[in-house]
Amino acid sequence: MRIKITSILILTGMLIGLVTGLVYLSSTAYHVLKTPTPVAVSFDVERDPPAITRGEITFKGVGEIPEILEILDEHGVKSTFFITGRVTDNYPQTLNLISQHGHELAVHGGYYHDQKIRGLGKEKQIEEINKTIFLIENLTGKRPVGYRAPGHQIDSNTINALEELGFRYDSSVVPSLAGFYLYDHKLYAPSFPYNPDYSDPFKGGDMNILEIPLTPVFLNGNLDSLLAYQGQFITKLELIISVVKCKIYRKPLVIYLHPGLMADHPNEPSGYRSGKYLIGEFNEILTFLERLNVRYVTLEEIVEEAEETEEIGIKSQDR
Repeated sequence: MRIKITSILILTGMLIGLVTGLVYLSSTAYHVLKTPTPVAVSFDVERDPPAITRGEITFKGVGEIPEILEILDEHGVKSTFFITGRVTDNYPQTLNLISQHGHELAVHGGYYHDQKIRGLGKEKQIEEINKTIFLIENLTGKRPVGYRAPGHQIDSNTINALEELGFRYDSSVVPSLAGFYLYDHKLYAPSFPYNPDYSDPFKGGDMNILEIPLTPVFLNGNLDSLLAYQGQFITKLELIISVVKCKIYRKPLVIYLHPGLMADHPNEPSGYRSGKYLIGEFNEILTFLERLNVRYVTLEEIVEEAEETEEIGIKSQDR
C-alpha cells in the first residue's frame, strides 16, 4: 500500500513538473514571438547591374528612388541607403530627397562601385573611402557612420580603415554558403551583430566598430533577387523562417535591395522580372512583414540599441 502511494506521489510530482515545464516553455515561446523583431531594409545605390544592362553603364535605378520613398513612407519605414561617391556626385538632388524623408545615408565603397578596395593597404583604403565620405558630408552636413562594401569585398585592412575613419558600423558580411562561395567570406562568421577582431573581420574581437551581418534569407539577404527569380510565394516562406529565427535568437533581420533592379530594363535576362513588377512585389512584402510583428529600424538605430542594451555587439567571443 505504501509503495502504491509513493508511486502515485512520484508520478504526480513528475506530472506537475512536466506541466509546469510546458507552461514555462509556452510562456517563453509566446513572449519571444510576441516581441517585435527589428527589421532593417537597406538599399545599395550604385550603377545599374551590368548583368541587366548588358554591360552598359546606366543609372536608371536612381530615377526609381522617389517612388521607393513613397512606398517606404506608406509603411512608416525608415531605411538605410548605401551610396557610392559617383552617385552622390552626379545625383545630389536624389540624396537630398532621401535625407529629407528621414532615411539614413551611408557609404558604399569609394567613388566607383567597380573599384576594387579589398586587397589595398589600409592607408589607400582610407583614401578611397574618404572620397565618398567627403561628398556625402559636404552635401548633407552630416558625416555618415555606416559602410557596406561593394560586392561585400572586405578584409582586415578594410575594417581597420573604417574604425580609424570613425565609422560606427559595417554591414558587408554575408554569413552563409553564398558569402563563402561568392565573396570569399568565412563560414564561421557570426550571424548576429558583433565587434570584429582587428586581424579578421569575420570573427568576434575587441574592435569598437560593430559588424551587422546581412541575414541569409535563402542565400544572402538580397530581397530583390529573391523576388525577381523566385516570386512572392517562396520568398514569403523564407522570410517567415528568417523572422522566426531572428525572434528566437533575438537578432535583427537585415535585408537589402538595389534600386537598379527596380527600374525597367528592355534587355533584361530571360526569366528575370525587374522594373514595376519588382516595385509592386516590394510593396507587398513590406505589408507581409508587418503581419509577422516586426518593427522597422535603420542600421544606425541597431547600433544605438546595441549600445543601450548591451544585448548585441559581442566582444572577444562568438556564440
